[in-house]
Amino acid sequence: QEGPRLMASLPAQGGLVGRDAVVALSFDRPMDKESIMEAVTFNPPVNFQVSGESECLVVPVTLLEGGAVYTFRLEPGGAADMQGRPYVQGLELTFSTRDDAMVMEVPALSFHGEVVEGSTPQGVATLTGFGIGHYPGAGRPGGGNFVLMAHSSGQVDFPFNAMNRMQEGDLFIVDYGGRRYQYALQQG
Repeated sequence: QEGPRLMASLPAQGGLVGRDAVVALSFDRPMDKESIMEAVTFNPPVNFQVSGESECLVVPVTLLEGGAVYTFRLEPGGAADMQGRPYVQGLELTFSTRDDAMVMEVPALSFHGEVVEGSTPQGVATLTGFGIGHYPGAGRPGGGNFVLMAHSSGQVDFPFNAMNRMQEGDLFIVDYGGRRYQYALQQG
């Protein structure tokens, strides 16, 4: 029997995507995820995970850089189906990311600022300073577990020192990807 065929892929060649983009590969049969892991490269380099079988998602571990051009390659003959038959064509996609930052406002704390991104929790904690950071690998606004981190201290005047005085219903407003998300504090 012949090797697997790629039926569709996203994003489109030359497309503009968000910083949380994934590459979707739709094959005509279940694929070996490990072989896809070994056959995929990004330029500039990106750490990623692969999920799915016939519908394979190549998911970057952290946000992609904003306003950047990426080239995704699936090396010819590198990926294989579950019986070891190689996908011989290969694939190369070039796409750009939007240069949209995530911004948060917390009216009860008189805070307004950009949400810091990084590749490791310690790196984000180091970069946040008096701001707020997105926990690497956590979900995005509107999907998944959206996790943020900020400094709080009795010795330094950080904006989030007063979080314990916030009231139920106080808002956290996030602007991201051209949309506004509102989260209300719930105590319990």
